[in-house]
Amino acid sequence: ALRHAGAEVPPEWVRWLADASLRRPPERAGGLLDGLPGAAAVLAALGEGDAAVELLERTSAGPPPPGADLATGRAGRALVALRVTRATGGPGACPPPEVFRTASDLARLARGETVPGLTAPPSAGLLRGLSGAALLHLELYELTGERHLLDSARDILHREAAHCVRMPGGSVQVKDGRRHLLYLDQGSGGFALVARAYLDHREDPLLSGLLPGVRQGCVLEFVREPGLFTGRAGLTATAHALDTAPADGPARTAPAPDVLASVRNLTWHLVQRDDRLLVPGAGLRRFSTDLATGSAGLLLALHTLAASPGTPGSPTGPRALLSLLTLG
Repeated sequence: ALRHAGAEVPPEWVRWLADASLRRPPERAGGLLDGLPGAAAVLAALGEGDAAVELLERTSAGPPPPGADLATGRAGRALVALRVTRATGGPGACPPPEVFRTASDLARLARGETVPGLTAPPSAGLLRGLSGAALLHLELYELTGERHLLDSARDILHREAAHCVRMPGGSVQVKDGRRHLLYLDQGSGGFALVARAYLDHREDPLLSGLLPGVRQGCVLEFVREPGLFTGRAGLTATAHALDTAPADGPARTAPAPDVLASVRNLTWHLVQRDDRLLVPGAGLRRFSTDLATGSAGLLLALHTLAASPGTPGSPTGPRALLSLLTLG
Protein backbone atom coordinates (compact mmCIF):
# COMPACT_ATOMS: atom_id res chain seq x y z
CA ALA A 1 0.00 0.00 0.00
CA LEU A 2 2.82 2.39 0.82
CA ARG A 3 4.56 1.64 -2.47
CA HIS A 4 1.44 2.29 -4.54
CA ALA A 5 0.73 5.50 -2.65
CA GLY A 6 4.23 6.78 -3.41
CA ALA A 7 5.46 6.61 0.18
CA GLU A 8 8.85 5.28 1.24
CA VAL A 9 8.94 1.60 2.15
CA PRO A 10 11.54 1.09 4.92
CA PRO A 11 14.22 -1.37 3.71
CA GLU A 12 14.13 -3.19 7.04
CA TRP A 13 10.46 -4.01 6.47
CA VAL A 14 11.29 -5.53 3.08
CA ARG A 15 14.09 -7.58 4.61
CA TRP A 16 11.82 -8.76 7.42
CA LEU A 17 9.18 -9.89 4.92
CA ALA A 18 11.72 -11.88 2.90
CA ASP A 19 13.30 -13.51 5.97
CA ALA A 20 9.97 -14.36 7.62
CA SER A 21 8.61 -15.84 4.39
CA LEU A 22 11.65 -18.05 3.89
CA ARG A 23 11.08 -19.52 7.36
CA ARG A 24 7.62 -20.78 6.38
CA PRO A 25 7.64 -24.50 5.42
CA PRO A 26 6.61 -25.36 1.83
CA GLU A 27 3.83 -27.67 3.03
CA ARG A 28 2.10 -24.57 4.43
CA ALA A 29 2.83 -22.35 1.44
CA GLY A 30 -0.70 -20.94 1.21
CA GLY A 31 -1.88 -18.69 -1.58
CA LEU A 32 -1.98 -15.14 -2.89
CA LEU A 33 -3.57 -13.60 0.18
CA ASP A 34 -2.50 -16.01 2.90
CA GLY A 35 0.96 -17.29 2.10
CA LEU A 36 4.21 -17.39 0.20
CA PRO A 37 2.84 -16.54 -3.28
CA GLY A 38 1.52 -13.22 -1.98
CA ALA A 39 4.84 -12.44 -0.32
CA ALA A 40 6.59 -13.30 -3.59
CA ALA A 41 4.34 -10.91 -5.52
CA VAL A 42 5.07 -8.04 -3.12
CA LEU A 43 8.81 -8.70 -3.02
CA ALA A 44 9.00 -8.85 -6.83
CA ALA A 45 7.20 -5.50 -7.04
CA LEU A 46 9.70 -4.07 -4.54
CA GLY A 47 12.67 -5.19 -6.65
CA GLU A 48 13.56 -8.28 -4.61
CA GLY A 49 13.40 -10.65 -7.57
CA ASP A 50 15.73 -13.34 -6.21
CA ALA A 51 13.72 -13.69 -3.00
CA ALA A 52 10.48 -13.79 -4.99
CA VAL A 53 11.75 -16.57 -7.25
CA GLU A 54 12.95 -18.58 -4.26
CA LEU A 55 9.56 -18.29 -2.60
CA LEU A 56 7.83 -19.53 -5.74
CA GLU A 57 10.20 -22.51 -5.87
CA ARG A 58 9.34 -23.30 -2.25
CA THR A 59 5.65 -22.97 -3.06
CA SER A 60 5.86 -25.43 -5.96
CA ALA A 61 7.62 -27.93 -3.68
CA GLY A 62 4.49 -28.27 -1.56
CA PRO A 63 1.09 -29.74 -2.42
CA PRO A 64 -1.26 -27.63 -4.60
CA PRO A 65 -4.30 -26.19 -2.82
CA PRO A 66 -7.67 -27.80 -3.55
CA GLY A 67 -9.41 -24.46 -4.14
CA ALA A 68 -9.63 -22.73 -7.51
CA ASP A 69 -10.01 -19.15 -6.32
CA LEU A 70 -7.63 -16.21 -6.36
CA ALA A 71 -7.39 -15.61 -2.62
CA THR A 72 -6.05 -18.94 -1.40
CA GLY A 73 -6.29 -21.27 -4.39
CA ARG A 74 -4.63 -22.18 -7.66
CA ALA A 75 -5.73 -19.17 -9.68
CA GLY A 76 -3.82 -16.94 -7.26
CA ARG A 77 -0.71 -19.10 -7.35
CA ALA A 78 -0.69 -19.13 -11.15
CA LEU A 79 -1.25 -15.38 -11.40
CA VAL A 80 1.68 -14.74 -9.06
CA ALA A 81 3.93 -17.07 -11.07
CA LEU A 82 3.00 -15.14 -14.21
CA ARG A 83 3.63 -11.76 -12.55
CA VAL A 84 6.94 -12.76 -10.94
CA THR A 85 8.21 -14.25 -14.20
CA ARG A 86 7.49 -11.01 -16.04
CA ALA A 87 8.96 -8.87 -13.23
CA THR A 88 12.20 -10.85 -13.05
CA GLY A 89 12.61 -11.96 -16.66
CA GLY A 90 11.19 -9.00 -18.56
CA PRO A 91 7.85 -8.46 -20.36
CA GLY A 92 8.60 -11.13 -22.97
CA ALA A 93 9.56 -13.84 -20.47
CA CYS A 94 7.64 -17.09 -20.93
CA PRO A 95 5.57 -18.16 -17.91
CA PRO A 96 6.30 -21.57 -16.36
CA PRO A 97 4.38 -24.49 -17.95
CA GLU A 98 2.39 -25.03 -14.76
CA VAL A 99 0.72 -21.64 -15.27
CA PHE A 100 -0.80 -22.86 -18.53
CA ARG A 101 -1.71 -26.22 -16.98
CA THR A 102 -3.49 -24.44 -14.14
CA ALA A 103 -5.33 -22.20 -16.59
CA SER A 104 -6.47 -25.26 -18.54
CA ASP A 105 -7.68 -27.00 -15.36
CA LEU A 106 -9.59 -23.89 -14.28
CA ALA A 107 -11.26 -23.62 -17.70
CA ARG A 108 -12.33 -27.26 -17.52
CA LEU A 109 -13.67 -26.75 -14.01
CA ALA A 110 -15.70 -23.73 -15.15
CA ARG A 111 -17.22 -25.86 -17.93
CA GLY A 112 -18.46 -28.31 -15.32
CA GLU A 113 -15.84 -31.00 -15.89
CA THR A 114 -14.32 -32.96 -13.02
CA VAL A 115 -10.71 -32.03 -12.31
CA PRO A 116 -9.13 -34.37 -9.72
CA GLY A 117 -8.06 -32.55 -6.57
CA LEU A 118 -9.68 -29.27 -7.59
CA THR A 119 -13.00 -27.88 -6.36
CA ALA A 120 -15.01 -24.96 -7.71
CA PRO A 121 -16.09 -22.17 -5.37
CA PRO A 122 -19.82 -22.18 -4.59
CA SER A 123 -20.29 -18.47 -5.29
CA ALA A 124 -18.90 -15.71 -7.53
CA GLY A 125 -16.40 -12.91 -7.10
CA LEU A 126 -12.86 -11.77 -7.74
CA LEU A 127 -11.13 -13.30 -4.73
CA ARG A 128 -13.52 -16.04 -3.55
CA GLY A 129 -15.17 -16.95 -6.87
CA LEU A 130 -13.85 -17.76 -10.33
CA SER A 131 -13.51 -14.18 -11.62
CA GLY A 132 -9.84 -14.41 -10.64
CA ALA A 133 -9.47 -17.41 -12.96
CA ALA A 134 -10.92 -15.27 -15.75
CA LEU A 135 -8.34 -12.58 -14.95
CA LEU A 136 -5.56 -15.19 -15.24
CA HIS A 137 -6.83 -16.18 -18.70
CA LEU A 138 -7.03 -12.53 -19.76
CA GLU A 139 -3.44 -11.83 -18.76
CA LEU A 140 -2.24 -14.98 -20.52
CA TYR A 141 -4.17 -13.98 -23.64
CA GLU A 142 -2.60 -10.52 -23.58
CA LEU A 143 0.82 -12.17 -23.31
CA THR A 144 0.39 -14.85 -25.97
CA GLY A 145 -2.46 -13.70 -28.24
CA GLU A 146 -3.99 -17.19 -28.16
CA ARG A 147 -7.74 -16.77 -28.73
CA HIS A 148 -8.77 -19.87 -26.80
CA LEU A 149 -7.60 -18.12 -23.63
CA LEU A 150 -9.94 -15.21 -24.35
CA ASP A 151 -12.75 -17.70 -25.03
CA SER A 152 -12.08 -19.35 -21.67
CA ALA A 153 -12.18 -15.98 -19.90
CA ARG A 154 -15.60 -15.39 -21.49
CA ASP A 155 -16.90 -18.80 -20.44
CA ILE A 156 -15.75 -18.28 -16.86
CA LEU A 157 -17.29 -14.81 -16.67
CA HIS A 158 -20.59 -16.12 -18.04
CA ARG A 159 -20.54 -18.74 -15.29
CA GLU A 160 -19.97 -15.97 -12.76
CA ALA A 161 -22.77 -13.90 -14.32
CA ALA A 162 -25.19 -16.75 -13.66
CA HIS A 163 -24.77 -16.04 -9.93
CA CYS A 164 -25.87 -12.42 -10.39
CA VAL A 165 -29.42 -11.21 -9.82
CA ARG A 166 -31.05 -7.83 -10.33
CA MET A 167 -32.45 -6.46 -7.08
CA PRO A 168 -35.77 -4.55 -6.83
CA GLY A 169 -33.93 -1.22 -6.76
CA GLY A 170 -32.00 -2.05 -9.93
CA SER A 171 -28.60 -2.99 -8.49
CA VAL A 172 -26.93 -6.22 -9.64
CA GLN A 173 -25.58 -8.41 -6.87
CA VAL A 174 -24.30 -11.96 -6.43
CA LYS A 175 -26.83 -14.24 -4.77
CA ASP A 176 -25.17 -16.48 -2.17
CA GLY A 177 -27.84 -18.43 -0.35
CA ARG A 178 -29.92 -15.84 1.50
CA ARG A 179 -27.28 -13.13 1.08
CA HIS A 180 -26.78 -10.69 -1.78
CA LEU A 181 -23.21 -9.43 -2.19
CA LEU A 182 -21.54 -6.56 -4.03
CA TYR A 183 -18.04 -6.82 -2.60
CA LEU A 184 -14.62 -7.18 -4.20
CA ASP A 185 -13.87 -10.29 -2.15
CA GLN A 186 -17.06 -12.15 -2.98
CA GLY A 187 -19.76 -10.42 -4.98
CA SER A 188 -20.56 -8.51 -8.13
CA GLY A 189 -18.07 -5.66 -7.64
CA GLY A 190 -14.96 -7.76 -8.24
CA PHE A 191 -16.67 -9.68 -11.05
CA ALA A 192 -17.52 -6.37 -12.76
CA LEU A 193 -13.88 -5.24 -12.78
CA VAL A 194 -12.79 -8.39 -14.61
CA ALA A 195 -15.79 -8.25 -16.94
CA ARG A 196 -14.90 -4.67 -17.87
CA ALA A 197 -11.31 -5.71 -18.57
CA TYR A 198 -12.63 -8.48 -20.85
CA LEU A 199 -14.79 -5.97 -22.75
CA ASP A 200 -11.61 -4.14 -23.78
CA HIS A 201 -10.99 -7.09 -26.11
CA ARG A 202 -14.43 -8.22 -27.24
CA GLU A 203 -18.03 -7.08 -27.08
CA ASP A 204 -20.41 -9.10 -24.91
CA PRO A 205 -24.00 -7.92 -24.38
CA LEU A 206 -24.52 -10.15 -21.33
CA LEU A 207 -21.55 -8.72 -19.44
CA SER A 208 -21.96 -5.10 -20.53
CA GLY A 209 -25.64 -5.26 -19.59
CA LEU A 210 -24.79 -6.11 -15.98
CA LEU A 211 -22.21 -3.39 -15.35
CA PRO A 212 -24.55 -0.38 -14.85
CA GLY A 213 -26.47 -2.29 -12.17
CA VAL A 214 -23.26 -3.25 -10.38
CA ARG A 215 -22.07 0.34 -10.50
CA GLN A 216 -25.40 1.51 -9.04
CA GLY A 217 -25.03 -0.89 -6.13
CA CYS A 218 -21.49 0.22 -5.34
CA VAL A 219 -22.71 3.61 -4.06
CA LEU A 220 -25.57 2.41 -1.87
CA GLU A 221 -25.72 4.44 1.31
CA PHE A 222 -25.76 1.64 3.87
CA VAL A 223 -22.58 -0.43 4.05
CA ARG A 224 -21.68 -2.16 7.29
CA GLU A 225 -17.87 -2.07 7.13
CA PRO A 226 -15.39 0.49 5.75
CA GLY A 227 -12.72 -1.84 4.30
CA LEU A 228 -11.39 -2.59 0.82
CA PHE A 229 -12.39 -6.22 0.27
CA THR A 230 -15.78 -6.29 2.00
CA GLY A 231 -16.70 -2.67 2.64
CA ARG A 232 -17.36 0.86 1.52
CA ALA A 233 -13.81 1.73 0.42
CA GLY A 234 -13.69 -1.10 -2.10
CA LEU A 235 -17.17 -0.44 -3.45
CA THR A 236 -16.43 3.27 -3.86
CA ALA A 237 -13.18 2.58 -5.69
CA THR A 238 -15.00 0.10 -7.93
CA ALA A 239 -17.71 2.63 -8.85
CA HIS A 240 -15.03 5.16 -9.79
CA ALA A 241 -13.03 2.57 -11.77
CA LEU A 242 -16.11 1.63 -13.78
CA ASP A 243 -16.81 5.33 -14.42
CA THR A 244 -13.34 5.85 -15.88
CA ALA A 245 -13.89 3.02 -18.38
CA PRO A 246 -17.65 2.62 -18.85
CA ALA A 247 -19.13 -0.08 -21.07
CA ASP A 248 -20.97 2.65 -22.98
CA GLY A 249 -21.09 6.43 -22.87
CA PRO A 250 -18.33 8.91 -22.02
CA ALA A 251 -15.69 8.20 -19.43
CA ARG A 252 -15.49 10.33 -16.30
CA THR A 253 -12.26 11.79 -15.04
CA ALA A 254 -13.11 13.34 -11.66
CA PRO A 255 -15.10 11.20 -9.18
CA ALA A 256 -18.87 11.44 -9.65
CA PRO A 257 -21.02 13.20 -6.99
CA ASP A 258 -22.38 9.90 -5.63
CA VAL A 259 -18.83 8.54 -5.36
CA LEU A 260 -17.75 11.61 -3.39
CA ALA A 261 -20.79 11.21 -1.15
CA SER A 262 -19.73 7.63 -0.45
CA VAL A 263 -16.22 8.85 0.41
CA ARG A 264 -17.69 11.35 2.87
CA ASN A 265 -19.68 8.53 4.44
CA LEU A 266 -16.41 6.85 5.41
CA THR A 267 -16.40 9.30 8.32
CA TRP A 268 -19.25 7.27 9.82
CA HIS A 269 -16.78 4.42 10.36
CA LEU A 270 -13.41 6.01 11.19
CA VAL A 271 -12.17 6.88 14.67
CA GLN A 272 -9.70 9.71 15.26
CA ARG A 273 -6.97 9.41 17.86
CA ASP A 274 -4.53 12.29 18.00
CA ASP A 275 -3.30 12.69 14.40
CA ARG A 276 -4.31 9.19 13.31
CA LEU A 277 -7.48 7.80 11.74
CA LEU A 278 -8.21 4.26 12.92
CA VAL A 279 -10.22 1.82 10.81
CA PRO A 280 -12.57 -0.77 12.36
CA GLY A 281 -11.79 -4.08 10.67
CA ALA A 282 -13.73 -7.30 10.04
CA GLY A 283 -16.92 -7.44 12.07
CA LEU A 284 -16.07 -4.01 13.52
CA ARG A 285 -14.54 -5.82 16.51
CA ARG A 286 -11.14 -4.12 16.57
CA PHE A 287 -9.07 -1.58 14.67
CA SER A 288 -7.13 -2.97 11.72
CA THR A 289 -4.23 -1.87 9.54
CA ASP A 290 -4.45 -4.71 7.02
CA LEU A 291 -5.11 -4.63 3.30
CA ALA A 292 -8.41 -6.50 3.30
CA THR A 293 -10.28 -4.69 6.07
CA GLY A 294 -8.08 -1.96 7.54
CA SER A 295 -6.18 1.23 6.92
CA ALA A 296 -3.84 -0.15 4.22
CA GLY A 297 -6.88 -0.97 2.10
CA LEU A 298 -8.42 2.46 2.69
CA LEU A 299 -5.15 4.10 1.69
CA LEU A 300 -5.18 2.25 -1.64
CA ALA A 301 -8.84 3.00 -2.32
CA LEU A 302 -8.49 6.70 -1.56
CA HIS A 303 -5.30 6.88 -3.61
CA THR A 304 -7.14 5.62 -6.69
CA LEU A 305 -9.79 8.30 -6.17
CA ALA A 306 -7.26 11.09 -5.69
CA ALA A 307 -5.06 10.15 -8.66
CA SER A 308 -5.05 12.36 -11.73
CA PRO A 309 -6.40 10.48 -14.78
CA GLY A 310 -4.05 10.36 -17.74
CA THR A 311 -0.93 10.81 -15.63
CA PRO A 312 1.70 8.11 -16.27
CA GLY A 313 1.48 5.54 -13.48
CA SER A 314 -1.85 6.94 -12.32
CA PRO A 315 -3.81 4.07 -10.71
CA THR A 316 -7.17 4.64 -12.38
CA GLY A 317 -9.57 2.34 -14.19
CA PRO A 318 -10.57 -1.30 -13.68
CA ARG A 319 -7.18 -2.76 -14.65
CA ALA A 320 -5.32 -0.55 -12.23
CA LEU A 321 -7.65 -1.45 -9.37
CA LEU A 322 -7.34 -5.14 -10.25
CA SER A 323 -3.57 -4.81 -10.05
CA LEU A 324 -3.81 -3.29 -6.57
CA LEU A 325 -6.15 -6.03 -5.35
CA THR A 326 -3.88 -8.80 -6.65
CA LEU A 327 -0.67 -7.31 -5.22
CA GLY A 328 0.60 -6.26 -8.64
